[in-house]
Amino acid sequence: MTASRLAVTTIPAICAVLSLGSCTSERSALAARNVDSSIAASEAMMLSLRDSVRGVGEEVRASRTRTALELRASDTLDACSSPLPAPQVTRHTTDLVTIELPADFKLTRNGDTEPMKKIYGYSIYEWTGSDRSRVIIQPVNNHEPHAGWTGLMESDCNLDIGPRPAHLDIANATVEVEDRIVHVNIDLAPELALMLVAHARSRERQAQLLSAVHSLRVKPAWGVKE
Repeated sequence: MTASRLAVTTIPAICAVLSLGSCTSERSALAARNVDSSIAASEAMMLSLRDSVRGVGEEVRASRTRTALELRASDTLDACSSPLPAPQVTRHTTDLVTIELPADFKLTRNGDTEPMKKIYGYSIYEWTGSDRSRVIIQPVNNHEPHAGWTGLMESDCNLDIGPRPAHLDIANATVEVEDRIVHVNIDLAPELALMLVAHARSRERQAQLLSAVHSLRVKPAWGVKE
């Protein structure tokens, strides 16, 4: 028998006779390490599966958002579309108009208190959002559907706002600060037309304000002197 074979066959005997407890401990430690490795592998697999499912869920939500915005192009809204409103909206009711705006918009110019309303039956209202987006409603001359705003026209549409015919523009007036325009002109002849112009600070906000336009209603008191 060679020396190498003798060493191989002798080790188990020595272990059994002299170090039974030690060998048992080594086997237990090895088994414990195997269990730990299995647990770690299982946890890694579950984390990978969770991340995979989460990634799919986020992509589905992103896809639904893109569809809801009804974009004509990658960075442009279609004026004839009606995107989903903001998650939370508030109805604002004045003497002359009502409109539903994102909940963070606050009335910053109240036309109900202005002298011109009492004299002519017209007034100016302004709401400001938490991101400094603005919505302004005021009287303008009829037959000037594109008056009252500046910027690059992206799309426009003839449609009805409530029971009244209107012309709606989507434009981009961004220079240094993002300024996306939603503009609508409602012809109220023989009274002055009503103009709404919104300055949105993001495309998402622009979509919300485009949706808000469809909630706009002009009250019979528009143009009626007190």
